[in-house]
Amino acid sequence: MSRVSWSSPFFGPTSQLCSGIFSRSITRCCSFNALFLMCIAFIPFVTALLTKYITIPTEQHTAAIVYGATLLLNGILFNSIWWYAVWKRRLVRRDLDAQAVQRLTRGYLFGLPFYALSIVLSLINVELSLAFYILNRSDVWLAHSLSPLWQP
Repeated sequence: MSRVSWSSPFFGPTSQLCSGIFSRSITRCCSFNALFLMCIAFIPFVTALLTKYITIPTEQHTAAIVYGATLLLNGILFNSIWWYAVWKRRLVRRDLDAQAVQRLTRGYLFGLPFYALSIVLSLINVELSLAFYILNRSDVWLAHSLSPLWQP
């Protein structure tokens, strides 16, 4: 039986959309991207782990923590790619609005503390921590859909 992760559709397009913002490629950024994509490939496994153990009270906290740690690592790696690209406009197209790039940068950083908070919440209330994961990803998706940088 295969399981599909609800997180993969949010992270995957983010990686693909960045290719339209970046003006050139560089080896270090590609290395960050390779690690990021490996972590994305790990999301279905931890999602399956979460769905298998969410109903077992003694195991649900551990499954939620592993899930959250994976999402946090994905967020850290994505931020590494983004910061590498936007630092001194190293890889970002010159015609992009600097304020829009700054807003996106702040928005990406905003998600990391929520992932960390969700991991801590997993120790107390698994359902609440899962709600935080969903809200965090929905917020990023909404920010992308409203940002002029992501428009063709």
